[in-house]
Amino acid sequence: MELPIPFNKQIMRFSSFFNICALLLIQSEVTYSTFVCNDNSIENAKVGICLRKINRTTDPNDKSLPVLDKNDVLVIAATRRSEDHFTCKDLPIGQGGVEGRYCCNLPKPKTIDAYSQATINAFCITRDAPKKTTRR
Repeated sequence: MELPIPFNKQIMRFSSFFNICALLLIQSEVTYSTFVCNDNSIENAKVGICLRKINRTTDPNDKSLPVLDKNDVLVIAATRRSEDHFTCKDLPIGQGGVEGRYCCNLPKPKTIDAYSQATINAFCITRDAPKKTTRR
Protein backbone atom coordinates (compact mmCIF):
# COMPACT_ATOMS: atom_id res chain seq x y z
CA MET A 1 0.00 0.00 0.00
CA GLU A 2 1.38 3.40 -1.03
CA LEU A 3 1.42 6.09 1.62
CA PRO A 4 0.27 9.60 0.71
CA ILE A 5 2.92 12.30 0.39
CA PRO A 6 3.12 14.33 3.61
CA PHE A 7 1.76 17.86 3.37
CA ASN A 8 5.12 19.55 4.07
CA LYS A 9 6.74 17.68 1.14
CA GLN A 10 3.87 18.72 -1.12
CA ILE A 11 4.50 22.36 -0.15
CA MET A 12 8.23 21.96 -0.87
CA ARG A 13 7.53 20.49 -4.31
CA PHE A 14 5.09 23.28 -5.12
CA SER A 15 7.51 26.00 -3.98
CA SER A 16 10.31 24.49 -6.11
CA PHE A 17 7.99 24.46 -9.11
CA PHE A 18 6.94 28.04 -8.37
CA ASN A 19 10.60 29.16 -8.13
CA ILE A 20 11.42 27.58 -11.50
CA CYS A 21 8.41 29.30 -13.11
CA ALA A 22 9.42 32.65 -11.62
CA LEU A 23 12.99 32.24 -12.88
CA LEU A 24 11.79 31.46 -16.41
CA LEU A 25 9.47 34.45 -16.36
CA ILE A 26 12.28 36.76 -15.26
CA GLN A 27 14.56 35.42 -18.00
CA SER A 28 11.92 35.95 -20.69
CA GLU A 29 11.24 39.53 -19.58
CA VAL A 30 14.81 40.60 -20.40
CA THR A 31 13.95 41.12 -24.06
CA TYR A 32 10.76 42.98 -23.23
CA SER A 33 11.91 45.32 -20.49
CA THR A 34 11.97 49.07 -21.00
CA PHE A 35 15.23 50.54 -22.26
CA VAL A 36 16.48 54.13 -22.37
CA CYS A 37 18.00 56.09 -25.27
CA ASN A 38 19.42 59.19 -23.60
CA ASP A 39 23.09 58.66 -22.80
CA ASN A 40 24.56 59.98 -26.09
CA SER A 41 27.00 57.06 -26.36
CA ILE A 42 26.49 57.59 -30.07
CA GLU A 43 25.53 61.16 -30.99
CA ASN A 44 21.78 61.54 -31.63
CA ALA A 45 21.10 57.82 -31.07
CA LYS A 46 17.53 58.54 -29.96
CA VAL A 47 15.59 56.01 -32.08
CA GLY A 48 14.75 52.79 -30.23
CA ILE A 49 14.77 49.69 -32.41
CA CYS A 50 14.18 45.98 -31.90
CA LEU A 51 16.32 43.62 -33.94
CA ARG A 52 16.79 40.00 -34.93
CA LYS A 53 19.20 38.17 -37.22
CA ILE A 54 17.93 37.17 -40.65
CA ASN A 55 17.07 33.48 -40.92
CA ARG A 56 18.36 32.54 -44.39
CA THR A 57 16.14 29.44 -44.49
CA THR A 58 12.71 30.91 -43.73
CA ASP A 59 12.91 34.70 -44.15
CA PRO A 60 13.37 34.79 -47.96
CA ASN A 61 9.91 33.17 -48.29
CA ASP A 62 8.19 35.63 -45.92
CA LYS A 63 6.39 38.20 -48.10
CA SER A 64 5.90 40.56 -45.12
CA LEU A 65 9.65 41.24 -45.02
CA PRO A 66 11.65 43.67 -47.18
CA VAL A 67 14.19 42.53 -49.76
CA LEU A 68 16.99 40.93 -47.74
CA ASP A 69 19.87 41.29 -50.25
CA LYS A 70 23.19 41.22 -48.37
CA ASN A 71 21.75 42.46 -45.09
CA ASP A 72 22.25 40.64 -41.79
CA VAL A 73 19.46 41.84 -39.50
CA LEU A 74 15.81 42.87 -39.50
CA VAL A 75 14.72 45.85 -37.41
CA ILE A 76 11.42 47.33 -36.31
CA ALA A 77 10.75 50.53 -34.39
CA ALA A 78 10.46 49.96 -30.65
CA THR A 79 7.30 51.12 -28.91
CA ARG A 80 7.84 54.51 -27.25
CA ARG A 81 6.90 54.47 -23.55
CA SER A 82 7.94 58.07 -22.84
CA GLU A 83 10.31 60.74 -24.20
CA ASP A 84 13.37 58.46 -24.23
CA HIS A 85 12.06 55.09 -22.96
CA PHE A 86 11.21 52.23 -25.33
CA THR A 87 10.11 48.59 -25.21
CA CYS A 88 10.13 45.64 -27.61
CA LYS A 89 7.24 43.88 -25.88
CA ASP A 90 4.74 42.24 -28.27
CA LEU A 91 6.70 43.23 -31.39
CA PRO A 92 7.27 40.26 -33.70
CA ILE A 93 9.69 40.72 -36.58
CA GLY A 94 8.20 38.63 -39.36
CA GLN A 95 7.98 35.06 -38.10
CA GLY A 96 10.61 35.57 -35.40
CA GLY A 97 10.98 37.27 -32.06
CA VAL A 98 13.16 40.12 -30.91
CA GLU A 99 16.78 39.21 -30.19
CA GLY A 100 18.24 42.62 -29.39
CA ARG A 101 17.44 46.19 -28.38
CA TYR A 102 19.33 49.20 -29.70
CA CYS A 103 19.34 53.00 -29.70
CA CYS A 104 20.25 54.33 -33.15
CA ASN A 105 21.02 57.43 -35.14
CA LEU A 106 18.99 56.07 -38.07
CA PRO A 107 15.60 56.98 -39.52
CA LYS A 108 12.74 55.45 -37.52
CA PRO A 109 11.56 52.34 -39.41
CA LYS A 110 7.96 52.67 -40.62
CA THR A 111 7.68 48.89 -40.95
CA ILE A 112 10.32 46.16 -40.90
CA ASP A 113 13.66 47.20 -42.44
CA ALA A 114 16.78 45.20 -43.25
CA TYR A 115 20.28 46.44 -42.38
CA SER A 116 23.83 45.13 -42.44
CA GLN A 117 25.49 44.42 -39.11
CA ALA A 118 28.13 47.01 -40.07
CA THR A 119 25.43 49.73 -40.26
CA ILE A 120 24.04 48.71 -36.86
CA ASN A 121 27.55 48.76 -35.37
CA ALA A 122 28.27 52.23 -36.81
CA PHE A 123 25.01 54.00 -35.94
CA CYS A 124 23.59 52.10 -32.97
CA ILE A 125 24.43 51.21 -29.38
CA THR A 126 23.11 48.05 -27.77
CA ARG A 127 20.88 48.25 -24.72
CA ASP A 128 21.49 44.60 -23.86
CA ALA A 129 24.26 43.70 -21.45
CA PRO A 130 27.29 42.09 -23.06
CA LYS A 131 27.56 38.35 -22.59
CA LYS A 132 30.09 37.30 -19.99
CA THR A 133 33.03 35.32 -21.28
CA THR A 134 34.76 32.67 -19.25
CA ARG A 135 38.53 32.75 -18.89
CA ARG A 136 40.53 29.61 -19.23
